[in-house]
Amino acid sequence: MEFRISMLYSILSVLLYGGFAGNAKARERRDRDVTCPSSSSQVREEIKSCTQNYNQHLGQLTAGPRFLYSGVDVEAIRTFCQGYDQGTRCLEFMIKMCPETKSQVQTYLYNMTNFQELCTHPKLYEVYAMHQNCYIAQKKYSENCYRTYYTVSDDVTYNAKIGQQAAVQIVCIRLDDFLNCVKDNIFAKCGPEASTITDVLVNTALDLSQTCSSKALAGTTKSSASGATSSPGEGTNRQESARSTAHVQDAPTLTLLFVNVCLQLGLAFFLTWRTS
Repeated sequence: MEFRISMLYSILSVLLYGGFAGNAKARERRDRDVTCPSSSSQVREEIKSCTQNYNQHLGQLTAGPRFLYSGVDVEAIRTFCQGYDQGTRCLEFMIKMCPETKSQVQTYLYNMTNFQELCTHPKLYEVYAMHQNCYIAQKKYSENCYRTYYTVSDDVTYNAKIGQQAAVQIVCIRLDDFLNCVKDNIFAKCGPEASTITDVLVNTALDLSQTCSSKALAGTTKSSASGATSSPGEGTNRQESARSTAHVQDAPTLTLLFVNVCLQLGLAFFLTWRTS
């Protein structure tokens, strides 16, 4: 029997809670059991299958204007992040099993990084749940911040997306002004705790926020409104810190490790039985 990548990943995830994706025996049997996509169109189909839940919940989460920092149900974020995690793991599994897909899959993975910090933040659900009503109450003010500070022309947006330095500088300065406008108001009206996740909520809502985190800008990005200065790589560092903290908090217990080992042995026995 042959398996598509997304199907095989789903089976292994169910059996082993996602811990068996890199098992050596699975890699040894990939040529026999896994049908790797042989064309760009087939890779796109596999990507679509891997990210079905992610895209479905993304559409629901972004249905409202500017969404997150204007207030949504925290369970919608939790459900979306489950789809995000499943999708990214499935795509990474595809690269591992079918290395020839790496270039095309990594491009899609990069487009998903805008939500990495949101879904790895160690306290986001807790803080958001406590203050979501206040975020909703401040929606009009936050939307006014967007219209006042962040609105840029289509030409500037396009040039920033293709990496034109001057356009990136404009976008990042305006993003900083917009963020400070929202954050200062949330701090004043909802409290300091509510404002601690404002950066994540604002950055997640804007496609070009990742550009400001990853592009190598000359010097620093300075906000014309607040005078605040931040390193271009600061957003990336925050993401890595959040991911590390989340991994520590999510470390499996000894019981889960024992169950995982038993399941691996069971699946290894099953694979051996199939070849006999």
